[in-house]
Amino acid sequence: MSVHRLRSLVRLAATLAAAATVAACATVPSVPERPEDYLPSGYPAYFAADIAGGREVVLSVLTALDVDLAGVVERTDRIAGAVDYFPGEPVRMVAVAVGRFPRGGVSTTFALDRSFRRVVRTVEGSRLVYYEERNGAVQLSVPASGRLYLATGSIEELLLGADRSGPADDGGSSHSGGIDPALYAELTQVGAAGGPILAFVLHDPGAGLLGRLGVPAQGLPLGQIVLSVRPTADALALDGRVDLRSERDAVLFGRLGRLFVTLFVRALGLDMAGARQESTVAVEGPAVVFRNIPMTLDELAEVVRRIAGDGTDPR
Repeated sequence: MSVHRLRSLVRLAATLAAAATVAACATVPSVPERPEDYLPSGYPAYFAADIAGGREVVLSVLTALDVDLAGVVERTDRIAGAVDYFPGEPVRMVAVAVGRFPRGGVSTTFALDRSFRRVVRTVEGSRLVYYEERNGAVQLSVPASGRLYLATGSIEELLLGADRSGPADDGGSSHSGGIDPALYAELTQVGAAGGPILAFVLHDPGAGLLGRLGVPAQGLPLGQIVLSVRPTADALALDGRVDLRSERDAVLFGRLGRLFVTLFVRALGLDMAGARQESTVAVEGPAVVFRNIPMTLDELAEVVRRIAGDGTDPR
């Protein structure tokens, strides 16, 4: 499978690579904040990745995807984003990265890059400044040194929320209109002690991705689906949880839920039947939980391809 299904992410990679060229000439301290604090609400899927804690894994996956982004990975500590799916269209995404991104340096890079144009707009009384690829595919802004906004859809909602959002004093999500606390808690587990290095949350499982993967979800009382990847002694492991709306639903749909998990994992390019005996699927309270599905770096790259696929068949 080629990178055709990742064309939006490849454009994103090219954008970040250009920014890293300038960043390499300057020293910018890491920003001790969570990108999750700046994400907009209302998206069907979200993700977070601990780049600082899993650089080798990230670089290996990018290499498998034929994306050269080593300079950016070295300067990024953490990234989080929101994803939207539309039938027959490329995936739309907004993302916030934190790391060593000098505001002035990045702005200079894109001001001199003829493939990008500077956009200045006044929206809701706020002056928004960002750089847009001339074909409109990728948009970028550095609202503050150390924080990078990117979008393959519209970046303006991120910029409009920049002054209204930020870390809460109690470590929670305090920004107006931000993601709900349960979703925030899932994403911020990434990078915690003993936690995963990557998480993907289908906050609205019926919207977009399951249909693209060919996974039947009609009739199931689904809440949300959480996928997480953690390193193991051998390679990686995939864990997940399919939340149902109540414990009663989990009991009633227990067997069907196990079948759903099997179909979903296979649709991601993994084979549960061939997994080691340590892999488990069980009903726990209002959820069907699966753990310890072994995964190689190439298989993780395939999972990323399928999640970020553009809805077309590249074959």
